[in-house]
Amino acid sequence: ISTTDVAKLVSKAWKALDKEEREKWEETARKDKARYEMEKLIYKGPWKVPVTSKKNKLYKDPLAPKRPQSAFLSFSNSNRFKIKSENKNSTNAEISRLLATLWKETCPHEDKKVYIDAEFKLRQEYKVAMCEWK
Repeated sequence: ISTTDVAKLVSKAWKALDKEEREKWEETARKDKARYEMEKLIYKGPWKVPVTSKKNKLYKDPLAPKRPQSAFLSFSNSNRFKIKSENKNSTNAEISRLLATLWKETCPHEDKKVYIDAEFKLRQEYKVAMCEWK
């Protein structure tokens, strides 16, 4: 059920309430508003929470070893120029979709294995470099 449908059902139920029942809910709302206003008066903190970017939250050491590319990304980088020259009017998103399809459906396992093995080797080197860096 969508939010709009729920809102319509709640609205219909609110209109169907008798006056005493509706007054009970309106009194609860008045008390809650008074409580809110009182808390607002005694609140001393900042009204707006400063927005921090992810860069500020997660400091990454520039000397840390870089993670290796995935097998698919290496495949994409080595074949992007060829696919782009064959599809001159395609956008980068369309080229990426073509590369993904090529990788998933038409690339022979032997060709994939070259990229997968290269990634495995680079990942092992990365793990060693991370241990040495730490």
